[in-house]
Amino acid sequence: MSSNNRVIWADQIKAFAIWTMVIGHVGLQNQSIMDLIFIFHVPVFFIISGYFDKGKDICKDIVVKNFKSLLIPYFFFSIIAFSYCWVSPYLHPELYYNGTIYQTFLKAFVGLFLMDDISRSFAFLPLGPVWFLVSLFWTRLIFSACVTLWRTKRWMLIFIIAACILSVYYKWPSFFSIDSACMAFPLYTFGYCIKKYRVLERLHNKSVCILISIIGILYTYFIGLQNGRVNMDATSFGSSAIMFYVNAIVASVTLIIFAKTINVRSTIIDKIGVSTITILGTHMAVIIVFKTLGSIMFAYNPSALPLWYALTTSFVALIMGCIIHSFLTKRFPIAIGR
Repeated sequence: MSSNNRVIWADQIKAFAIWTMVIGHVGLQNQSIMDLIFIFHVPVFFIISGYFDKGKDICKDIVVKNFKSLLIPYFFFSIIAFSYCWVSPYLHPELYYNGTIYQTFLKAFVGLFLMDDISRSFAFLPLGPVWFLVSLFWTRLIFSACVTLWRTKRWMLIFIIAACILSVYYKWPSFFSIDSACMAFPLYTFGYCIKKYRVLERLHNKSVCILISIIGILYTYFIGLQNGRVNMDATSFGSSAIMFYVNAIVASVTLIIFAKTINVRSTIIDKIGVSTITILGTHMAVIIVFKTLGSIMFAYNPSALPLWYALTTSFVALIMGCIIHSFLTKRFPIAIGR
């Protein structure tokens, strides 16, 4: 634990995951690295969130708390992203659909309240990455509802679980990120079970933990990649839904065990881990600028950048996110859910 009672290994994993998320949004020429990143970079966030869930019954306080911590940042960063819409003919031309600035702004406004990251003819989400905040909001409420029903009407719990499973095979309309929440529900529950049954506490032998980490890394690279590209935002499981969950769990648990075993302290990494919500909400602005500069100065393909340029972009995005997070923490904490 740190002085402010934060769990160090969790912040460090979040730092690594948010960095790989930024890399994924930057885009690399090496598609294998991209596919590898998508195996774990979002699932591990849901698993860690489930790990820290206290398993309380759903109530008004739970809804209000999650609205403040997740949906207020969602609206805050999305509304700021409206500025991108005004200049997007130069920085984000694909959002315009051959329309005027006014039409594009209107579509972004509609997309903001649909909470839909899938571009449509009538709407698009102004800031795509924040779909995660909405999805996590629904996932937490679904989980709390299940906790309540487990103590009262278990048949309704079975109905909810069945609905989540069906969403895997019959995709729901991609509104309000509810479909992504159903996809994330098993991962969130898995994270909760790790904590409840003290799985990590049982792994106290350092040699065994290192061996498990090596096996997990080898499995993820040689077997996990066989499932192809996955995307929780679009509820895309790759070749197999079962493989998606197995790969996501193996890769995420490997990261957790590795972080707890190595236990290397770094002020910079800790700071990034604390600032993940702000990095999530601000990194696309940095990426858009760097992609535009790269295409002008080096004639790079914006969707597949060289490794050195993508890494530079990602590091700048992390630094800027940390600086903005410190400012918001002191001046406007409600914007980041505090």
